[in-house]
Amino acid sequence: NPETLMLGSLMQCHFLTFMAVAARSGAPVAEYSDRAEGRLAIKDGKMRYVEVTLRPRVRFADPAHAEKLATLHAKAHANCFMSNSVNFTVKVEPDLG
Repeated sequence: NPETLMLGSLMQCHFLTFMAVAARSGAPVAEYSDRAEGRLAIKDGKMRYVEVTLRPRVRFADPAHAEKLATLHAKAHANCFMSNSVNFTVKVEPDLG
C-alpha cells in the first residue's frame, strides 16, 4: 500500500545515505537493519502522515567505529533527499540494543 511504500522510501534513502557517509568516514558497515513507524492524523482537514520515526540498527566491521554512530546518522539524515522533501517530521532514533 502507499503508506508502506512511503516508509520504505524514507528507510531506503536513509540507508543509502548512511552507507555513503560511513564509507567516506572510513567506517565500513557489517550489518544494517531498520524499522519505521509512521503516525497518521488529520491535519488541515486531511488524513496524512504527521511524523515518521526510523530506528536503524548498525553494526560496524570494526566496533571502534561505534562512537561515530550518532554523527554518521545525523549527516545521513541531513543529506537524505527524501526526508528533506516531505512535509512532516522524520526522526532518526538509532536502535542501540
